Amino acid sequence: MRKCFFVTPIGDKGSEVRIHSDQVLRHLLTPVCYELDFEPIRVDKIAKTSVLTDDIFNHLKDDDLVIVDITGHNPNVFLELGYRMGLGRPYIIIQDCEYKANYPFDISNIRIMSYSKNFLKEIRKEITLCQP
Repeated sequence: MRKCFFVTPIGDKGSEVRIHSDQVLRHLLTPVCYELDFEPIRVDKIAKTSVLTDDIFNHLKDDDLVIVDITGHNPNVFLELGYRMGLGRPYIIIQDCEYKANYPFDISNIRIMSYSKNFLKEIRKEITLCQP
């Protein structure tokens, strides 16, 4: 199975940032990745004792695809995006459409795909209602 590394602000457990990232991973990326034969990976989900930054840069360097969520303009996310861009390897940039911000000049001409956090809540509610 190919690997898809998800770069996103993670935040502390229980924080709004973590909840948002968990929802995007669980409800958007994971189903699509598995359907297309990719294993979705987020650094905090790696179950091993190692240096976190080594894991991040190894995945950025080695994984088949990197999806980068720039929602919130987290500096670490932009560092990791820049590293992946410099490698010339495939990446996709996404952002919550409710987050209004100017893009940095260096990525202002690159396609950024939008998603809706509200869509995640709405689809979950609809699916829950359809269950017996």
